[in-house]
Amino acid sequence: MKKPLYFLSFLALPLFISSCNNQSAVNLNNNQVANQIVNQNSLTEPAAVNAVLPTNTDTPAVTTPAEVTLAGFAFKPRTLTIKKGTTVTWTNQDLVTHTVTADADSALNFSSPSLSRGDTYQLTFNSLGTFNYHCSPHPQMKAQIIVIE
Repeated sequence: MKKPLYFLSFLALPLFISSCNNQSAVNLNNNQVANQIVNQNSLTEPAAVNAVLPTNTDTPAVTTPAEVTLAGFAFKPRTLTIKKGTTVTWTNQDLVTHTVTADADSALNFSSPSLSRGDTYQLTFNSLGTFNYHCSPHPQMKAQIIVIE
């Protein structure tokens, strides 16, 4: 009686092992694995969003105090929004001299003297609008003042 069990075990063992090592059942090449991963993790199109954008067209925030620094061959801040009647103070912190000069197309004509380190220049803006300006010796230095009500 033990012989038939050994014989069946002897026959069943190779079948069991071969089914565990069946290369065709588990052998996926790298592309198949990558495709399977991509397919499982594919992103779906985002759902349509019906957003309502604000229609508020407020003017830019007013900057207080109204000061501009000349440092590192730049006006900081580059854009300054102020209320009508505000006086702006520019202070040169660079080692070289700079000017505060209105662009040719500006509605307001202004130009400071050459400002050495520590020098200041002040100008009161009584007109509404956007006033672009630059430094005459360094024309790449550009900025603007926006005057609102």
